[in-house]
Amino acid sequence: NKDTIIGIDAEWLMPLCNFGILRLAVLQLATRDFVFLLDMVALTGAVSQSQQVSFIETLFHSPDTIKLGFAIEGDLKMLARTWPCVSKVLDTLVSTIDLQKVAVRLKSRDNGLTIPLPTNTHIPETQNAEAMSSQSLTQKTSLTNLIEECFGLPMDKSNQIAN
Repeated sequence: NKDTIIGIDAEWLMPLCNFGILRLAVLQLATRDFVFLLDMVALTGAVSQSQQVSFIETLFHSPDTIKLGFAIEGDLKMLARTWPCVSKVLDTLVSTIDLQKVAVRLKSRDNGLTIPLPTNTHIPETQNAEAMSSQSLTQKTSLTNLIEECFGLPMDKSNQIAN
């Protein structure tokens, strides 16, 4: 069996739509052949805490399943906030790759990957990308820029209505 790769992304409920509480609205899981949209609002009341823990353990602790996300730490923090019972499970992740961190590392090594920074980013001429801190690069490395750099096509988010 080949390793399975699962893309992970999350959409959050904005506080004014959710009585001031920032929570996960949708957890998106994608494999090569399928996409699953999990309604976290509905699932929170429909599944027990033990089922929540079991699901998250199965997903994030399998060494044979590679989990890919972009800035995935924020999504996982929001998942733990939505389902507090899984926070300890999320302390240990297996075979999980944050593509934003990978892009920042590649960019800081200056090995030919030229991830474009947003046009409003000002970097003094004396300061190149290598000299920028990893945190600064992380803040400026967006999924949209990474997709355009890797595939030569812009990402179309015109229909996006969430975060």
